[in-house]
Amino acid sequence: MQALLARVIAPILLGAAGTLALAYGAGASPPPAVLTGASFVAFYGLLTLAPWLTLRLGVRWWILSFVGSVAGFFLGLLAATVVDRFLACLRPECAPPVPPPFVVLFGVNMAFMGLAQALALNGATARFVWIFGTLLAGAALGLGIQLSTGQFGLSPLNLYYGPAMVGGVGWGIVTAVTLLVLMRTRATGATPRET
Repeated sequence: MQALLARVIAPILLGAAGTLALAYGAGASPPPAVLTGASFVAFYGLLTLAPWLTLRLGVRWWILSFVGSVAGFFLGLLAATVVDRFLACLRPECAPPVPPPFVVLFGVNMAFMGLAQALALNGATARFVWIFGTLLAGAALGLGIQLSTGQFGLSPLNLYYGPAMVGGVGWGIVTAVTLLVLMRTRATGATPRET
């Protein structure tokens, strides 16, 4: 029971901590460039560590996570920019700016990271579950940020600590559920082989 509880709590806590680090580096008043870079490393590192604590897949997991996070970062920015430009074309010139499409940004970002991480898993079912779960987790992260920013009455153009934490908890909950599903499908080889 304690192991199950740890598997559920760890992604939630690490997701919240990772997004708080991201908010520190990408917030309304960003720190120097070195600390901004460190906050991105902390964000991706903590979001990679959370599932690794349950799956324990070795060095390959970390390498694939790095590759997926870099590719996902740029593809997420590209997708969010395209959606933002499309939305800009739909509104009149004097309309206030539309909030950045955080759902698209983090959904694409986390999906590509999950796609790379899935290569460390064994079995098609486990890979599919993980890719789908990371897509949903990324969308939950972005949706949590977007909705809570509006609820707190904050500027939609910046990332603040409160909305970041809400998004991180949403990511953690979806990731915990995905990990529980993976652990239930042991026959697919989602967990490392026993030695």
